[in-house]
Amino acid sequence: MPGTPPLLPLEVSSASFFRLECSHPQLFQSEYKRSNRTKGLKILRCFPHCCPEHIDRSYCGTSLSVRVDLSVSPSAASAEPLPCENIAVFARFEAVNDVSLRPSECVEVETMVAGTQSEDNLEGQWVEGIRDRPSGLVTTLRAPGTSSDEQILLVFHLNGKPFSRWYYDWESGANKAQRLMKHVLKAYVFEHCAVDANDDFVSFTSRQAYKQLYRVLHVVSSPEFTVISYRRAPSDPYHTALLPPHSIPGDEMLTHEDTRLSHTSMAVKVEPSLAQTDQVTLERSPEVPAQLSPSTGVYGQNSAAFRLEYSHVVIMSVAKNLALAYSFARWLPVSAYSPIFDELVEVAKHSFQEAFVEVPGNLGKLNNLMQLLYEHIQSQKENVLHWTKVSQQFETLLLVLAQGLKWMFSKETRTWIHTFLRQNARSLLDKRALRACFVIFIHKLQDRLEKQVLVHTKLRSLENVADEVIAVVYSNSYFHARRSQVRQILSGQDVIGWNAFVAQMRETYVSVSGYPRAPRSLARRQRGHACDSSNGLLSLIERSWNTEWILDVDEVWWQPSQPAVKAGDDYSANSDKFAVPVNNAATTTTTDDVASDDSLSVLTIFQLISQILRLELVLDIQSSTLHLRSKLSVAGPLDFMRVVLDGKERTFSQFPNGVASAINPGAHGDYVGEMRVEGPDRLVAYLQIFSWSVSGDDSSYNICARIECWHSRRLCISGDVLATTLSGALEDGGGAAFFGEMPLWKKQEAVLRAHEASLLKDSSSVGPWRELGKFRLSYATM
Repeated sequence: MPGTPPLLPLEVSSASFFRLECSHPQLFQSEYKRSNRTKGLKILRCFPHCCPEHIDRSYCGTSLSVRVDLSVSPSAASAEPLPCENIAVFARFEAVNDVSLRPSECVEVETMVAGTQSEDNLEGQWVEGIRDRPSGLVTTLRAPGTSSDEQILLVFHLNGKPFSRWYYDWESGANKAQRLMKHVLKAYVFEHCAVDANDDFVSFTSRQAYKQLYRVLHVVSSPEFTVISYRRAPSDPYHTALLPPHSIPGDEMLTHEDTRLSHTSMAVKVEPSLAQTDQVTLERSPEVPAQLSPSTGVYGQNSAAFRLEYSHVVIMSVAKNLALAYSFARWLPVSAYSPIFDELVEVAKHSFQEAFVEVPGNLGKLNNLMQLLYEHIQSQKENVLHWTKVSQQFETLLLVLAQGLKWMFSKETRTWIHTFLRQNARSLLDKRALRACFVIFIHKLQDRLEKQVLVHTKLRSLENVADEVIAVVYSNSYFHARRSQVRQILSGQDVIGWNAFVAQMRETYVSVSGYPRAPRSLARRQRGHACDSSNGLLSLIERSWNTEWILDVDEVWWQPSQPAVKAGDDYSANSDKFAVPVNNAATTTTTDDVASDDSLSVLTIFQLISQILRLELVLDIQSSTLHLRSKLSVAGPLDFMRVVLDGKERTFSQFPNGVASAINPGAHGDYVGEMRVEGPDRLVAYLQIFSWSVSGDDSSYNICARIECWHSRRLCISGDVLATTLSGALEDGGGAAFFGEMPLWKKQEAVLRAHEASLLKDSSSVGPWRELGKFRLSYATM
């Protein structure tokens, strides 16, 4: 055994826990819930308390700090340097009946290091305290009137990451004694020392040091608390606090944790004969207990959303996790993928190679497409990201998102979605069957995503992906504006994904019901019938348009504009471009006036590519209609985007890739189309397509496109992309709650009203729309 160590010139006079910049009156709680995580890891929720506010995820909580007050020992020589660097702090959770370390006991440094938590050792029991170097913080904490010679103050930070996770692997049990067991968090103040080969104490920096040790100087303990399983928790007070007051009728109102599927009365099954086709049937009607009557519940009287949330809590949690992952992929700028660009290239090749299968030199076309993506990443790299160092956790999340995109845009996934929707399309006529179908869809979507993608990654599950998304959003200032949207997803009362599912089912039902989605001539042609005189010959112009077109990647052109707003009262018939009626006078803006971030995400780019990479067009001059369909579609071979070229304000029901325009009511579908003959055998189609910011968080957009076919060989789509100069213009203009029912002219009025209102505060001559850039896409026939 080592001998007695020499006395330090410093003594620990006191030590305590505290939380930086926290106004909460209580640091610790008397009870904490604990969740099970991947690989058996267990994590305390809301430890030591929710600061600054609760996040409805399993790792909600915050960091802790330990204050260590040192005083100079009376026996210390005045000229001797004070060994503050010898002091270390480690903390761990303990049950009150566990054997603790006591002052003067020693632990080998090697043992402590092996048991310290890290990204590679989440099962470690020790949390290392990171010392706060001399700063204004120490000066602030020092008692007034005391000098640094009289009082030496050290501060150590535990779990200093935003929303850090407090792991505690104590084995609980079902008996009462185990459930009532008390626990504490103990922080140990150590002195770093060493012993030589003779077990005599020496300085840890000495050449004679044989074994490095930590010697306990002081122990600080939190108040005792109990730990309960998250599944056993009778309620979630934080979730209840998020609900509006009228939603909580009294103590008898149960929370979602009370109502896990044990009370579910709506049973969904898959018919044995249709097990391979995912067709859904219903066993019996849902029933809601009296104390959870929809008339007093969260969602309002007789709300289907309430019954759905009540009966399928787990599925709703999955839907929120999917929404978090999808939203983050939409928020993440393309430049963030620069650390894994090679992996992203492989993902893009896999996602879009189907479009080039029949194209000569298809590998070269794909490589050119990747070069465009690389150039865009490089152009945005310096302007977008606000963090300078990519952590291992963030890079892992990037890799998972990239693989998720590969899965999302794969032919297998698109085929599965198309098949599922068609086989269950008639559920649209039965509300209960439709709700059951939605539950099955969400469950299978998660199951396929996890089995085909996530189990092969470090994150392993969709829940872990959602956890990482929230951690990144709350730890990077770049996503500060998105934090409110994360909270809305987590605590929102709407059934996430329900409206989008119903909209897509509606489009599918219309298709399977026999409603003509494309000209009959096309349907006959795809069934193999020749076009004879009885069917009528297509005009020469129609013949040149009506075929499959592949994007010539080499000739894709995008030119970002100087911040300027286009003006005009009508289309310009004498120009290859046309002006957009946005204001009566041409106005300009500066970059300082534009608050929105125009950086694209990889998800947005992939969605755009899926719309335009390979198109099938059908023009009908007599009916003034143009049909467009992407080869990379979730819809059937006869399901087209249909636009009428008559100059009137109209709404299209689906995009070229088969996605319903009503997935976000009021945001998509508005357009104005016009068809003009501008010379012998020269017909030009003009399209204005709008995308509105219904939530008021982002800008609204207007794509102004000119489409024409040159001598039956080339198809050219060119034009401009405009954006509102004010983010949230629709909301500020009034009527945002009814956008789904508003005609196009009223939405444009809302933008104009918001612009005029802004001029009252700022008289600068900024128009309601600004030009983001010009584009040109060139296509060749297949």
